[in-house]
Amino acid sequence: MVVTAEQFVSAVDRWWDMTFPPGSDKRAYDEFKSDLVLADLWVADMVLPFVRHGVVRPDPIGIPDKLARLHERAVDLRLEAARESDRHLTEWYVEYATTLRDLYALYLERVTLV
Repeated sequence: MVVTAEQFVSAVDRWWDMTFPPGSDKRAYDEFKSDLVLADLWVADMVLPFVRHGVVRPDPIGIPDKLARLHERAVDLRLEAARESDRHLTEWYVEYATTLRDLYALYLERVTLV
């Protein structure tokens, strides 16, 4: 599937409009949230210069693999959640991690067309 510029910008806008998930009183959740913050910065650092200025930079750390592992961790946290509030929060983590992973994949498709 070829991703159009409009589809890509629409995906960026959806990500930009998302509310970032909160932390928790649980250490594992706060550690995950810290890693999610870092992943959000990686995506922003690569995607936003491309969207705003057409700048494409090399990926110095293997972002797709890191985003895939982060997504897997989010799913694992969701599967382990016992309380309803934990399930709600971990589902939010999964949603945000999925968005980052999918947006970065769209970005990689777009930069190959440029």
